[in-house]
Amino acid sequence: MLLELAREIRGVERKRSKKLSTAQYKAIFDKWEAASLPFLRAGHDYFTELLAKLNCVTVPKGETLGAAFERAKVKPPPAKVLLIGNDGLRLLASLCRELQEMAGDQPFMLCQMNVAKLFGHSDHKNISNWIRALKTLGLLKLAEAAIPNARAARYFYVE
Repeated sequence: MLLELAREIRGVERKRSKKLSTAQYKAIFDKWEAASLPFLRAGHDYFTELLAKLNCVTVPKGETLGAAFERAKVKPPPAKVLLIGNDGLRLLASLCRELQEMAGDQPFMLCQMNVAKLFGHSDHKNISNWIRALKTLGLLKLAEAAIPNARAARYFYVE
C-alpha cells in the first residue's frame, strides 16, 4: 500500500518537475493514514516507512513500461546497436534508455517476462539473450541481481 502511495507522490513530483516538501509528504500521509487506520498496526511508524519507500520508487505512477515502450519505438536506437540487424535487440536497447531516463540516477527494474509479453514473445529466452548482448556491448550494467519469484533484476543503462 505504501509503495503505491510513494509511486503516486513521485508521479506528482515528476509532473511538477519539483519534489514536495516534508510538510507536504506529511499532509499526504496524514490523509492516507486517516483512511487506512482500521487496517494499520498500532505503534508502527508508517510515515518513516513511506519516506523509505519514496527512496525505492523506480517507476513513478503514470510512467509505465508500456509508455516507455511506445516512446522507444519512435526514437532512433542507440549508436552502439545501429550495426546489429536484430530489430528486437535495437528496440530493447531503446527501451532500456527510456527506462533509465524515467529512473533518473537510480537503477531500473527489467522483468524479462513482462518485456517478453511487450514484445509479443511466448517466453523470455530471447529477451534474456538480448539482455546479455546489451551487457556485452556495454549498454547495460547489472546493478542488482534478480531474486527468484520475488524481484526482477535492476540495471543501469550506460551510453
